[in-house]
Amino acid sequence: MAWTCINCETKNADSVAHCQVCSVERYFSWNEVNQLLKNPSATPAINAITPQELKKIETNLKRFTTENKKLRESNKELSQKMHDLQVFYDTNSSVVENLENENNELSKWNTMLKLWLGIIAILILFLFLAKVTISINF
Repeated sequence: MAWTCINCETKNADSVAHCQVCSVERYFSWNEVNQLLKNPSATPAINAITPQELKKIETNLKRFTTENKKLRESNKELSQKMHDLQVFYDTNSSVVENLENENNELSKWNTMLKLWLGIIAILILFLFLAKVTISINF
């Protein structure tokens, strides 16, 4: 029976533990795992584990479980911080929106003020030039 690699989707022989194309380790389906658990004598690879390999596997399991616990704790802490920040944002979002609305209103008045100051400056310049031309004519 052949198995399909999850990574590159190629068919591989049943006796091979790694994909021949991408070298990804074989993935056992749920049905295959159940069959192996029901009939362990059918798989010589499982029965051929030495005590040293079993110790390595157990130490790796302990290391991974402690790492998993640490990651779960840090995930809980980060989730709590995220929740606190969300609550903080929700409580202060109306204040920020009000400040943004005030800022938009002030920027509108600021542009109007700049426009009128420009018009007044042009009028003053025009009147100054008119005064100079009148004084030159007389």
